[in-house]
Amino acid sequence: MNIRIKRIYESREQADGLRVLVDRLWPRGLSKEKAKIDLWARDLAPSDELRRWYGHDPAKWTEFKARYSEELRSRPERVRELLQALREAAEVTFLFSSSELRLNNAVALKEHLESLEPALRDRSPAVRRKSRPRERQAAPAAKSGRTASARTGVAAILTALDFAAEKHRNQRRKDAEGSPYINHAIAVASVLAAEAGVRDRSTLVAAVLHDTVEDTDTSFEELEGRFGPRVAELVRELTDDKSLEKEKRKELQVEHAPLASPEAKRIKIADKICNVRDVTANPPAKWPLERRRRYLDWAEQVVAGCRGVEPALEELFDRAIREGRRRLGVQS
Repeated sequence: MNIRIKRIYESREQADGLRVLVDRLWPRGLSKEKAKIDLWARDLAPSDELRRWYGHDPAKWTEFKARYSEELRSRPERVRELLQALREAAEVTFLFSSSELRLNNAVALKEHLESLEPALRDRSPAVRRKSRPRERQAAPAAKSGRTASARTGVAAILTALDFAAEKHRNQRRKDAEGSPYINHAIAVASVLAAEAGVRDRSTLVAAVLHDTVEDTDTSFEELEGRFGPRVAELVRELTDDKSLEKEKRKELQVEHAPLASPEAKRIKIADKICNVRDVTANPPAKWPLERRRRYLDWAEQVVAGCRGVEPALEELFDRAIREGRRRLGVQS
């Protein structure tokens, strides 16, 4: 089954299958008789606030998709209902009214649903025409045109780990044992995936790479070329300006946290979870007790600006803070 995308003002075709209007507002100048829709998923359209903020500005497209996905995650029951309707249809067409043909909410919704249910992904036109048996034909189509930015699942994360390990190969953590720096990147990704259940590929890849620009000779252009623009943008959100004094950088982390994308917020929380655990149990060799306590206070301020995106992560952080303060002798 495919999800096609087309403007609602185009003529209805037999190949449209289930016609789903995905806009919040009814299209101007079009009667219901002419629209010929089967389903109006207005509850899953972007909020008016998000729609006005985006304004079909191409520079905001990546962030729009991230915020829209966050809205969709807050409506799980409606998403499940739509997915069930799609599963029961042989062909599906998402209808939209915007004159923007590529960077619109129908495309964003399609991508979000495909991330939840890969079986919804389009196959090439040639495969659609021949369509039987679909299982045998989908595999070759999936292999074509694969690039670094389009690698999926485990392969993408392993590629990122290999890249980060090479970039951080001569770096050590500040703990007494001087553990390899790459251990921290692995820990952050592990907290997201294994402990909090985060599955978004770009988030996990960016978690592995989050310190590469800040602490090595890696550039954002290099990351974009290897891992795609979304990963590069997430790493940019997570990168401090090393030309500033350390205290200023810490101050800006607190100020900027509420403005970060949902994915960047998740990585920030996971990063602070790992650092709080390390400061508690395996701290930098020269840090006195009071400095360790101050770090916990500062980490809590940063995470305060990231709350509301992932309850599981927030609970893990709160648990780490409680345990850290208990072991460092801080009265709660």
